[in-house]
Amino acid sequence: MKQKRNSTLLVAVIGGMLTILIFVFGTLWTDRNAGSDTEAAVRSVSLLYLDELAGRREQVVESNLQSKINDIRVAMALMDENDLSILSASGPIRPACVSCTGWRSSPSWTEAD
Repeated sequence: MKQKRNSTLLVAVIGGMLTILIFVFGTLWTDRNAGSDTEAAVRSVSLLYLDELAGRREQVVESNLQSKINDIRVAMALMDENDLSILSASGPIRPACVSCTGWRSSPSWTEAD
């Protein structure tokens, strides 16, 4: 009977050790998987945020451009023949910057003008 009790105790101790070993390795394995899953989730959310930010920036640029186009259309609609004759009488349009290169309104214009 004492031998049966000793063998039962031995089985219980070995079973307990195996259970603890399984819990330790299971915890380590879960921790490793959770870390990689967290990194993937953070990357996914970051990419989503950057896509949304780029989309909003695109909307702002498009809105500003559309506003400028509308301003030019209004200005052109308000121009009459008198405005056009003043522009043609004043000569070629030159850039405000004298050192600007690559654009000239007439062949006779030079940077020294």
